[in-house]
Amino acid sequence: MHIQLHDKRNNIIAVIVLVMLFIGAIVLLIQFGPEVANIQGGKREGYTELTEIDMRVVNELHANELTILGIKLGDTAEDVKKRKGNPDKIGQKNDGSERWEFGASIGLEKTGMILTVKDGKVARIMLLPSFNKLLKGDPLLGVMTKNEMYAWLGAPEEFFFRQVSSSSARVYREYQYQEKGFIINILSGDVVSVGFTSYFDGKSDLTSGVQVTS
Repeated sequence: MHIQLHDKRNNIIAVIVLVMLFIGAIVLLIQFGPEVANIQGGKREGYTELTEIDMRVVNELHANELTILGIKLGDTAEDVKKRKGNPDKIGQKNDGSERWEFGASIGLEKTGMILTVKDGKVARIMLLPSFNKLLKGDPLLGVMTKNEMYAWLGAPEEFFFRQVSSSSARVYREYQYQEKGFIINILSGDVVSVGFTSYFDGKSDLTSGVQVTS
């Protein structure tokens, strides 16, 4: 009889412990679940996630209203690592900023996204042709022509010449849509990269070493 009462008490205690653990898990999920989902997922409240829409409608938006794979302009380097992990490659640019390249780390065969990190924050997001795989609608990067770009976004406020790389004689045109925070790079008549930026370089620079091809 004593043994049966002892076993019953143990069972009751075990049930109580399980119930308390369950309630604790629910409380943690309610309190921290949205924050964790916000860090790991692409959707962020108050922003339009580029990979969930046809890119051709971004002409109705500003760069500051967009996220790309959950990353937005102004995010800290630590924010980016929490959301997407470490980039495939980090390089230094001539102005002291960092160039973070993402390809295999986001499921692409080649580099498809390049972040410019200035003073510890994302100041520019550039998308290359391989990023088409992650976009909805018809391919745009590496496919759209200059004339189609004008039909899409209209005339830019400024355009400048840039060198493809420090070791190349090839030159591309950087079209700046400063009011919207967009940059479009054209090489040989085609859009080779589209960018969203918080700053603009105001001169032609043929020694910048900014790579635009994938």
